[in-house]
Amino acid sequence: MITNHLQKDGFKVGVIVNDQGEQNIDKIFLQQEINEVLDVKNGCFCCNLSDFIDSIDSLKDKVDIILAEPSGSCTDLVATVFLPLKNLNTEIVFLPFTVIVDPKKALRIFENDDETRYLFEQQLKEADLILINKIDLYENKIIIDAKEKILQYVGQKDMIDVCSIDEKYAHLWTGYIMNMPNNSKILKDINYDKYGLAEKSLAWFDASINIENKQELDTEQLLCNIAEQFLVNLNNLKVNIEHIKIYIFSEIGTAKLSITGNSSEDIRFDKKLPFEAKNFSLLISCRVKAEPLVIKDISIKILENTFKHSIMKWVKINAFSPNPPKPFVRKIL
Repeated sequence: MITNHLQKDGFKVGVIVNDQGEQNIDKIFLQQEINEVLDVKNGCFCCNLSDFIDSIDSLKDKVDIILAEPSGSCTDLVATVFLPLKNLNTEIVFLPFTVIVDPKKALRIFENDDETRYLFEQQLKEADLILINKIDLYENKIIIDAKEKILQYVGQKDMIDVCSIDEKYAHLWTGYIMNMPNNSKILKDINYDKYGLAEKSLAWFDASINIENKQELDTEQLLCNIAEQFLVNLNNLKVNIEHIKIYIFSEIGTAKLSITGNSSEDIRFDKKLPFEAKNFSLLISCRVKAEPLVIKDISIKILENTFKHSIMKWVKINAFSPNPPKPFVRKIL
């Protein structure tokens, strides 16, 4: 949404994405629309600060604006990324720090007094702006209730209602970040033990497979079928889905689907260009609240069941829980 809007306004845009694993579907997806896309792998920006700085140095002379998206399980970015970068490079102008919130998921997280809620609250506390996303999906009560919970647990914050797949909302976001100062709050009293437990509670699964078929398969139907199998299997085990991304690409076309919760309304196509293909590659990235072996076994079962009549070659497969965060440097002054 925001990248297209900024480019239409004449800005050259670069993007740096980040994930805890080796594989980054967002990078591959964004490269279809943006020339300058880099990624920081195997840990968050703060723990791989030198890689993040190298990425900025690679982009800064080519673009006007760099959008950096940290891992969804990362926080304390002001002290471990913003301030160290300001000390190193005074030419960088930091725009307001934005956190995007799914209101339905926010309400679920606020119901539990656990390490995940602690992490979520820290993420919201250091934000300049909170985008309340998916207003096209949820009734107004869910959006209002989520805002009230944020006010209750985090305090007063600037918030804007958006639908991230509808570009008409982009001007609200860009209007704010281009005209307001960066006043992100330093988390002086953050508890890194709780933060580490929150990251450890999330299991990650990444896989890449090549598929060969005798007959053409409908990729839209295929992605929907895989998504529904994940919902059934994970709901049966009462496992919360944080994010599952599935990406298909071939010489003919591409398609990307995301699952951001445990109901059918949480299934959404990020890129829906239906096509039929015999041979293609499939990437999958899962983040769920479970043990790594659980999501690995479920994912393998679903994919092998889906492609039982195909030739399926595993290219990469990895399941893990992130290591405790160990920032390269932390500044609170």
